[in-house]
Amino acid sequence: MASLVAGLGQTVPTVQTIMGPGFLKEKRWDRVDVVELSWRLAGKSKAILYTPSKPGFTTPDGKEFAEERAYRKYMFETYYSFRNQTGQKLVKTDGQIGGQGFALEKLDNCEVQLLDVSDSLLIDWVTNSKVFIGPTKESIFLRSCENTTFVIATKQLRTRDCKNCTFYLFCKTEPIVERTENCTFRAFNGKYKGMKRHFRDAKLPRDVNMWWKIYDFSEHDAAVKKPHFTVVRGEPDTTWHINAADSVPVETAGGN
Repeated sequence: MASLVAGLGQTVPTVQTIMGPGFLKEKRWDRVDVVELSWRLAGKSKAILYTPSKPGFTTPDGKEFAEERAYRKYMFETYYSFRNQTGQKLVKTDGQIGGQGFALEKLDNCEVQLLDVSDSLLIDWVTNSKVFIGPTKESIFLRSCENTTFVIATKQLRTRDCKNCTFYLFCKTEPIVERTENCTFRAFNGKYKGMKRHFRDAKLPRDVNMWWKIYDFSEHDAAVKKPHFTVVRGEPDTTWHINAADSVPVETAGGN
């Protein structure tokens, strides 16, 4: 490994190959490295080399691990979560999640933008914040969130112990709430460059949207303060349109 080249919100290791230097784009599960070579083919298209991986695991910032468990723990904590932050703008852009799972935990007074496809999300203790979550292939589970606005596109949504939150929602299946108080649900209002492609990649058909059909697990629980939720039909009262200048990553690591 020759060096690290800094990109927008990430570092990409450069490697030497039998066909010259290149950038390590991916370490695949089948022990194959995907390398984008520094030169171009005819027509200026990218030259991609597939080469056997070296023993062990190397992270995008150049750290090496002998054990897969330690490697996965580091990747999740460093690249696939935002945790323990106050008053920060936390951004992931196209390709920085790449269909992996993600987590948000213990965030207060933050703005979060996840502008990529994810597999699933676990969100705990997010308060007084504003959160944009791009298309998610599977489920999003929110617990103990308060006073926060969420813009979400997902296959499945479930909330538990959430209070005073607003959801601008696209949901392929019926959203589920449990022990949730005074939350508002409106139609999805998000927009950013590449979002339509991300909807396709996440297999979320835009004409199958059940954001309004809420199932309440605690409907008859007298211990949960009412109203549990309110559905506001019609056009959203506002739009969250993120342009390139708005999505400059300020924080890209997980935090501790």
